[in-house]
Amino acid sequence: MVDNNLRYSIKQILGSLIFRLFYSKYADYYLVSGIKSRQLLEFFGVPSSKIYYGYYGYSEEYFPNKISNNTFETEREKAFVFVGQKIHRKGIDVLIKSYLNYLSNGGEWKLKIIGSGNYKIPKIKNIIQYDFMQPREVSKLYQKNYAFILPSRLEHWGTVVAEAAASGMILLLSKRVGSHPDLLMPGINGFLFDINNEMELVNLFFKIQSLDQNQLKIMSNKSREIASKFSEDSFAIAINLILNS
Repeated sequence: MVDNNLRYSIKQILGSLIFRLFYSKYADYYLVSGIKSRQLLEFFGVPSSKIYYGYYGYSEEYFPNKISNNTFETEREKAFVFVGQKIHRKGIDVLIKSYLNYLSNGGEWKLKIIGSGNYKIPKIKNIIQYDFMQPREVSKLYQKNYAFILPSRLEHWGTVVAEAAASGMILLLSKRVGSHPDLLMPGINGFLFDINNEMELVNLFFKIQSLDQNQLKIMSNKSREIASKFSEDSFAIAINLILNS
């Protein structure tokens, strides 16, 4: 099972040589989290016929993937939601800096932050903070807000992204989030940004703010559609395919 991404690092280049020489013969099949993990294995010389998707998936018990009616959609709050540790790797510093820039230039949407960590976040009314939440609580929050943001500097895949998409959230992901090729179609159900480009993220905040109710709903439903391929059932499907191959 592999969830690492292909980054062409020195470690991966050396690892691919060692893998080909000593370890490639030990596994018959490989289960990966998504496209980027598949690319890594192919770089290591693993035949594509031995690679299956389905390593990770969201739980439909906690994050039901259902298209909501018009009444429900209008009840969503115009807010960006971050779920994760408030640490450097997750890009919390970039998120706060970009959001404050957006706010100072007339931004109207709120920012909601869920998770633990020592990063000091300004105490202003537009930023709402929550401590660690259980899955059912996170699910309810997802269903009541429009946009999900993950500005990670390194994220191998990110099941949290699949959970947000399954809940009908519009996605804002950094290019370093491993699941972006699997769960994000730029301009269709969200947007992609460079973690090193603060103004790009600020502009995307305004881009989402400019969308009307119908556009928001279309993107929300598209997220659900894309996420449907990554439910917990995908693991069982992959295992059955391997057993019957």
